[in-house]
Amino acid sequence: MTWRPSAALSALHARAAFLAEIRAWFNKLGYLEVEVPAIALAPASDPWLDSFEVRSPGAQMPALYLLTSPESYLKRLLARDGQPIFTLARAYRAEPRGVMHNPEFTLLEWYQPHAGFAALCEALQRFSRELGFGQPEVQTYRSLFESVYGRNPHQMTEPAANALIRAEIDPHWTDGSLDLALNLLFSTGCEPLCDNLLVTHFPAAQAAMSRTIRQDDDQVCLRVEWYLQGIEIANGYDELVDPREQRARAELDQHRRTELQRPSVPTDHALLAAVDAGLPPSYGIALGVDRLFCARMGFAQLADGLSFTDVTV
Repeated sequence: MTWRPSAALSALHARAAFLAEIRAWFNKLGYLEVEVPAIALAPASDPWLDSFEVRSPGAQMPALYLLTSPESYLKRLLARDGQPIFTLARAYRAEPRGVMHNPEFTLLEWYQPHAGFAALCEALQRFSRELGFGQPEVQTYRSLFESVYGRNPHQMTEPAANALIRAEIDPHWTDGSLDLALNLLFSTGCEPLCDNLLVTHFPAAQAAMSRTIRQDDDQVCLRVEWYLQGIEIANGYDELVDPREQRARAELDQHRRTELQRPSVPTDHALLAAVDAGLPPSYGIALGVDRLFCARMGFAQLADGLSFTDVTV
């Protein structure tokens, strides 16, 4: 390990200016910048996310978690105040450090109440234009998947998705859930084709905390992801605000964690209570600032835009 910082001084100056540019954009639109904790009693329940545990000396406190996203705290603010908010927060994911992932990273997350899916897509397009990346094209998950595999992903069964992996990617693939199989198919065959592209209407099995609707004969979720050069930059939801469905999703996440042999996590009762109290119809967007900065600068790896990358997991 070297003591030297990762990024050059010129990159740190450029990053500071980039963060100021982002803040100026939100201030111009009337968003309130808020700060929220990075540590909580309950992490995200998403079965694909691993959180770092934090324990006190002598176990005098219950286990706490470094958050993978400030989502829960921001939604609690949104439920109480109902006004547009954003934060530039530190987030943490217990995944190995890679070319485009660091266990600790900067996440821009913002929420717009009383706005739906069309406004969500327009917001990402406007953000991309005004930050200098041009106008992203829009394509549905289904059309992109069909262009690669010739199959409608929303009508695929679990056996069919696993068979497609064996035929197209790995003949030795062992069967996994439909969610896992679709994730692998999409990340392997579709994501490399995505350059300044908004992918919309993901499979209902990947709804997370987004609303689902019936579109033609397909059940889809109102979720969009923004990609640059094959890399996911942002993830947006037309937010789920139904308390019963929110609880059902949390229980399903715990069931999937058991199936995947991942550790169970505490239920986020504060978030559930906020949704019970009345979360306004809203969209929310989470954006990886480090990745976007690297795209702006033409860097090939996150380390070129981060002051330090000492931690390896």
